[in-house]
Parts: sequence; C-alpha cells; structure tokens
Amino acid sequence: MNRDDSFYAWAAQDATQGSCGVTAEPDLAQRRIREALARLAPDAAGMVEKVRLDRSAHQPSYIHVTVLSRYGAASDCGPP
Repeated sequence: MNRDDSFYAWAAQDATQGSCGVTAEPDLAQRRIREALARLAPDAAGMVEKVRLDRSAHQPSYIHVTVLSRYGAASDCGPP
C-alpha cells in the first residue's frame, strides 16, 4: 500500500451513466478518466482528485484533498 495513504480518484458522468475508480498512480488516473470520457456521451464531464484513505471510517472511505484536473463542458477539458 501507498506509504502516505495518498491515492487518485477519478469519476466521469454523462446524463445517464458514469464510471469511477481509485488508483495509487496519478498517470493511470488521468488515462482512465480519458478512456471513460471517450466511452460516454459528448456532454460527459469528469475530474481527477487527490484523496487520502480515511483510516477512522468504519468502511473504506476517502478524504478529498484537491482536484487535480477537470474535464468536460464546464471545465475547458483540462487541468484547473
């Protein structure tokens, strides 16, 4: 496991469906979001954010740290 509990969460959504995941590799998160957006409708949007494992939670959970990039109509399709 990642020593500092930092991970990279990605999520993409269009009007009817979505896709998401978590990885320890920032480049893989960026690749996965682009792949997901390519499969979704043209109006889809998404983001990649740095998260940390919440060790005090009773079920697997993450603490959101910062948004690294946004994709889609509301974001200029690139990093913030």
